[in-house]
Amino acid sequence: MYGNSEKVMNAQQGELDFHNTINESGERLTELKKNAKTQQEKILQYFFQNSIYCFTPFEIQAHLLPNNPITSIRRAITNLTTQGHLIKEKEQKVEKYGGKNNVWSFNANGPHGNKYKES
Repeated sequence: MYGNSEKVMNAQQGELDFHNTINESGERLTELKKNAKTQQEKILQYFFQNSIYCFTPFEIQAHLLPNNPITSIRRAITNLTTQGHLIKEKEQKVEKYGGKNNVWSFNANGPHGNKYKES
């Protein structure tokens, strides 16, 4: 596999929770990967608990992770979408800086297993 196809495969397997663009290694890299994984789990749980709504990354930041960089939240949402947990909707909202932002919703038919199934 070449280029993005390998990245997509790894993302579907949950291996791209943290993108090491800062060349960290050792214990620090392990810690950063753990934090990114926890962040994704929090975001997925939030989408599940509010599954009748759609959210932008800025809304997730405001409601759930106000101290996290927007780029980290966007990365987590992208990973969760690639993995099939979230759906990128056609709707957009005008938000910060006057720009349009895409919205995402929880994919009730996603690969989350029984953990996120309504009973």
